[in-house]
Amino acid sequence: IGKIEMAESLNKYFASVFTLEDTKNLPKIEGNQETNISEELKEINISKVIELEKLLGLKTDKSPGPDGLLPWVLKEVAAEIVDALLLIFQNSLDSGTVPVDWKVANVTPLFKKDGREKMGNYRPISLTSVVGKILESIIRHHCGALGKS
Repeated sequence: IGKIEMAESLNKYFASVFTLEDTKNLPKIEGNQETNISEELKEINISKVIELEKLLGLKTDKSPGPDGLLPWVLKEVAAEIVDALLLIFQNSLDSGTVPVDWKVANVTPLFKKDGREKMGNYRPISLTSVVGKILESIIRHHCGALGKS
């Protein structure tokens, strides 16, 4: 079986075992909770020190997301990009939105065990933007510091 056929087979398999959530039965957000969350994001002031710490702490052996930005490159140029990223991150928090590219993922199969010819022996891994994950990490850091989750 060729690479293209294998990729198509894995795609079909992952799609067949994908579970689509029933969005009709999601719990309702009470009151103005959505607005409150947006206001809380606006209150986050990103520290240049924390951002630089996150950039320098990147694991260089990890794969990039769809944007192709390699963690080792981001780590290598951290001091040069920290100010620009700070502006992007703060704008994202202030507006309550993230760049569309940060919502895209490349799904890649990760072999688990046994025979490589069986589709069930792979699990899908979603590779998302490393920069987007840094912002997520900063928000978690901030929420943890406030005792929120």
